[in-house]
Amino acid sequence: MTSPFGRDEQINWPSEKPVWIIGAVVVALLAMFLAMWLQYECWTPVQRFYLPTYAWTNWTGNRKTSTRLLVIRRPDGSDVWPREEDIQEQETRTPDGAVVPLALSDPARQAGKTLVLRRRENLPTDWLREALKHDVYGDASPMDLFHFVVDVPFYGSLGVLVSLLLIAIPKDRQRARVRRYGQRVRGPELVSV
Repeated sequence: MTSPFGRDEQINWPSEKPVWIIGAVVVALLAMFLAMWLQYECWTPVQRFYLPTYAWTNWTGNRKTSTRLLVIRRPDGSDVWPREEDIQEQETRTPDGAVVPLALSDPARQAGKTLVLRRRENLPTDWLREALKHDVYGDASPMDLFHFVVDVPFYGSLGVLVSLLLIAIPKDRQRARVRRYGQRVRGPELVSV
């Protein structure tokens, strides 16, 4: 029924939606995403930098991978993979204008090492995958990394969801009873005969 002012006068209050259960699911999802982000932040800067390349080398069927490697050039001219003690998180601009989110640490700079983003080259995918796996990720496969980032937060948030549902389900059942039968007035009840 509409009022003379054109508004709908039928108000469903309290809402028919199970708001406590929806709230429990949203809180559990937020807890899972926060825990996933914290797990990802536990990785080293070099591991975070090489993650897209490592994932690509494991899921592509190509024999060659076109990529730019970030290496540390020693004073003798040889290139090695960046180690954690040689790297810090800071932006570095390369001579060709590319921006790398890593920089050399002060001890590495004092030792005469330089950070080099090599030109794009076609590398054998198998060699690149194994080199990244061994030298950067400590022999962890992409599935190991996936389990580290996803499994722990997932099972933790599942525990959060179950504990919140133990609170939310009775609350929503009580709300449904109020919607169905109305609010019971507390205090003495007058009975007429």
